[in-house]
Amino acid sequence: MSPIPSNAVDLRLRKLFGAKARNKSSAEIFQNLLAFWPHFVLHKRRCDYSGKDLIGIYPADCPYPVWHRDIWAEKADPPSAEYDVAKPFFEQLWLLFRRCPIPHNTSLFNENCEYSDDWWFSRNCYLCHSGLTCEDCRYCYRLLDTKDSQYCVFTFNSELSHELVNCRNCFSVIHAIDCRNCRDSSFLFDCRDCSECFCCWNLRHKRYCIENIQYSKEEYQRRLATWDLKRRSVYDPLRLNFYQKIYKEAYRKALELERCENVQGNFLEESRDLEDCYFLQRAEDCALSFRGYELKSCLETVSAFRGELMYLTVLAQEVCYDIRYALNVVRCRHLEYCAHCMNCSHCFGCCGLVGKQYHIFNKEYSPSEYEKLVAILKTHIEGEGLCDQYFPPYFAPNSYDESLATVYFPISQQDQQRQGFRVGSKQAERSAVMQDAFLVPDSPSSVDLGITKLMYWDAVYKRPFRISDHDLAFCLKVGVPLANAHYTRTIRELFSWMPFNGELRIVRCAKSGVETFTTLPQQFDSRILAPEVFNQFVA
Repeated sequence: MSPIPSNAVDLRLRKLFGAKARNKSSAEIFQNLLAFWPHFVLHKRRCDYSGKDLIGIYPADCPYPVWHRDIWAEKADPPSAEYDVAKPFFEQLWLLFRRCPIPHNTSLFNENCEYSDDWWFSRNCYLCHSGLTCEDCRYCYRLLDTKDSQYCVFTFNSELSHELVNCRNCFSVIHAIDCRNCRDSSFLFDCRDCSECFCCWNLRHKRYCIENIQYSKEEYQRRLATWDLKRRSVYDPLRLNFYQKIYKEAYRKALELERCENVQGNFLEESRDLEDCYFLQRAEDCALSFRGYELKSCLETVSAFRGELMYLTVLAQEVCYDIRYALNVVRCRHLEYCAHCMNCSHCFGCCGLVGKQYHIFNKEYSPSEYEKLVAILKTHIEGEGLCDQYFPPYFAPNSYDESLATVYFPISQQDQQRQGFRVGSKQAERSAVMQDAFLVPDSPSSVDLGITKLMYWDAVYKRPFRISDHDLAFCLKVGVPLANAHYTRTIRELFSWMPFNGELRIVRCAKSGVETFTTLPQQFDSRILAPEVFNQFVA
C-alpha cells in the first residue's frame, strides 16, 4: 500500500492525452476545477422557458438561460455559431455558451427530491447533495444506499442515523466518525463492529462500552439513561467532551485507504494505480482526480461517475467516455470543450445539446466534415497557447462562494475577482419575523407543530432556517435535539473530519517514527499512525 513513484501515473496519462507537463500545484488545479461545481445553495427563480417558479442551483442573475431540467431535456434546441479563425477561441465560445439554455440542476431519475442536487435514483429526499439510491434523507452530502437519516456526510449503506461522517453500514447511530458496521450507539470514532457503545474510539467488536470502559448490560443501560440526548443542553456538552477525548486519546490513521494497491492520496477505496487522488471508489490508473466512482484513466477530473478516458473535466456523470475540457455532461462520448450536454457524442465546443452527434459550436456536420474542422480548430487553439487550459473561470454558471471550492479553498471576494472567478450576488438578509437561533426549544419533546411555522436566523452563517414537521418527527424517533443552525453550516463543520487542501504532507508515525503521508492537520500529529502500524495497533 506504499505510494507509487512520484509522477509515474501523471506522466503516463499526459502522454496518453497528449498533454504538457503540469505547471501548477495540485491545490491550484483542484481549486480551479472545484470552482465550477455548485454546492449547497438553492435559489428560487423562474424558468427562462416557461416563466414558472422553480428551485434550482443557479441564481436569477446566472449568465446562462436556465430551464427546468425536464423541459430542457425535451425541448433543447440551442443556437449555433460559425467558428471564425480570426477571433480568439474562448471569446467566441463564451458568446455562444451564454445564449444556450442549461438545466436547473444536475439530478436525474428521482421521485420527490426537487429540493436536492447532484442527486440520483432516489426518493423522498430534501436538501441533499451528491448522492445515489437513497430514500427519506434530509440535509446530507455524499450518500449511497442510505435511508431515513439526517446530517450525514460521506455515508454509505446506513439507516436511521444522525450526524455520521465517513461511515459505512451503520444503523441507529448518533454522531459517528470513521465507523463501520456499528449500531445502536452514540458518539463513536473509528469503531468497527460495535453496538450499544457510547463515547468510544478505536474499538473493535465491542458492546456495552462507555468511554472505552467495558460494563455489564445492566450497568451500561443504567448509565446511559442519565443522558437525554434529545436535549440540546445535554447533547452539545457531550459532543464537546467526545471531541476532547478524540484529540487527546484516539489514534488516527494517516490515510484512509481501504482495499487499495499502489495508490497515493486519501479517502480511497477498492482502487489501484492512483496518484494525487482523493475521495475515489473503484478507480484505476488516475491522477489529480477528486470525487469519483468507477473511473479509469482520468487526469485532472472532478466529480465523475462511471467514466473512462477523461481529462480536465468537471461533472461527467452516468457513464462517459473520452471526455476532455468539459463541464456537466451526462452519458456522453468523445466530447471536447463542451458543457451541459446529455446523450451526445463527437461534439466540439458545444453547450446545451441533448442527443446530438458530430456538432461543432452546436452546428451539425457530416462525420468527415467534423473531423476536418476539428483538426483546424485544434491547430488554432494550439496557436493561441490554450492547450491544456480549462474553461476560463467566468464560464462557471455559479459564483465562487456557491461552489465546492469555497469549502476547501476559501478566499475573499477581492481575491475571487482578481483571479477571474464569478463573484456572488447579495446574501440573504434577516427580516423582523426571524427569531434568534438560540430560541429553538431545547428538546423536541415539549413542542407542538406550531414551531414549524417559525423562521430562525443563523447569525454565524447568515441564513434563515426552519424546522419542519418531518424534522420534529425524526428528532423524536431517533432521540436527538432540534437543529439550531442552517443545515449547510452543520454539513461544512462535519466536513472538517475529512480534511483536504489539495496536497499531502509528511508526518512521522507516532508509534514507529517512520515518515508517512497525511491530509490531517498538525494538531493530530502526536496521535497519527502510519496505515500499517494503525492496523496492527488498533485492530
